Amino acid sequence: MLDPSGTPRFMVCGMPRSGTTLAAELVARHDDVHIGPETHLLRLVSLPSDGSFELAAATEAVRRVGDAASTTIGDSWIQSVIDDLTASTTIGDLLVALAGEDRAGQAIVGEKTPAHLEHADLVMRTDRDMRAVVMIRDVRDVARSLRSVPWSDAGVLAIGVRWARYAALAVRLQQSFPDRVLIARFEDLVTDPGAFRAGVESLLGLRTDGWTTGSAPNSPRYCTR
Repeated sequence: MLDPSGTPRFMVCGMPRSGTTLAAELVARHDDVHIGPETHLLRLVSLPSDGSFELAAATEAVRRVGDAASTTIGDSWIQSVIDDLTASTTIGDLLVALAGEDRAGQAIVGEKTPAHLEHADLVMRTDRDMRAVVMIRDVRDVARSLRSVPWSDAGVLAIGVRWARYAALAVRLQQSFPDRVLIARFEDLVTDPGAFRAGVESLLGLRTDGWTTGSAPNSPRYCTR
């Protein structure tokens, strides 16, 4: 279940309502890629500074994901992840393992939780195989979208402050890991998805002939936050 070292894995993250769901669905249209549901792992647990959990802490982290109201991960998969844990499991290992439910042999696994951008630097520093696709969208459209959904009650000022912080995090992440981070604008993704696919191919080392059209068969479900 835990992929061997050297196998690329990736996160899709960014400000909520910035196109992370669309980006994940597009990436999942590649035959070699699987993307699981949002785990919210990094906001549910205390993260170790060296990126590696002891067995008891890793087990507790997985249980918290399984108990979270937002999870769509099945109980049997949660238990299988726990059963497969080792004495030293990294944050990246947990993300990939939790996202791997319904995986059908795809070589590369990704996870999409927008707020994971806040901890992406730690994940990237402690997992050399981790890549990141970070979405950015015009702050005015983000604010309008967030103000229209029932699960967000943030005011315009608070949204703007968070947007600026996430934009700065994205820039610093790309500066720190220039070959492992792809920053994509939602507006460009909509108008030129081919350029986005080319960027993802380069980031993950994907073959160019593996894309399918239509719905994304390798992304079974999403919590679209």
